[in-house]
Amino acid sequence: MAGGLLEDMDMNKAIYLLVPVTLALAGAAHAQTTTTYQAPTGSVSSSMIIGMNLTPSGSATLEPSLPSCYLGSTCTFSGSLLSYSLPDGSTTTMGNFSGTFAPLPGVLNEYVVKGHASGVDSLGRPVKVKRAIATMTIVGHSGRGGGETKTYTGGLLAVAN
Repeated sequence: MAGGLLEDMDMNKAIYLLVPVTLALAGAAHAQTTTTYQAPTGSVSSSMIIGMNLTPSGSATLEPSLPSCYLGSTCTFSGSLLSYSLPDGSTTTMGNFSGTFAPLPGVLNEYVVKGHASGVDSLGRPVKVKRAIATMTIVGHSGRGGGETKTYTGGLLAVAN
């Protein structure tokens, strides 16, 4: 009867097989956990600063830079600010928030900001905002005064740490 796997190979081959397995297991031990926070309430300022109230607690602020974006069009942004305060007490401000601003297909006056960012939080952990989503209604006004009314309608923040 043949011997076991390690008995049939020389030790150098066995080490080459074990090193990748050991490294894979070590990497799995440091995998990030993603938590998704719903944000059913919030606000949108006239300059498109979005405040999100996270559940069960916490807040997030999205500041997509959209200098040349017009209603009805899809625009991309990058290098924008995203900050949050989570229920575990951690906070961060990231200057690499990037994503899109676009109308929601088939829904009149409804728009969505979607993006992602990464950085280090106040507890020293590397963090990734895998998804930041905020939806809003934007209604333009004609005549004297013009302008737009922006109303927050919902969102979420998915954070990996």
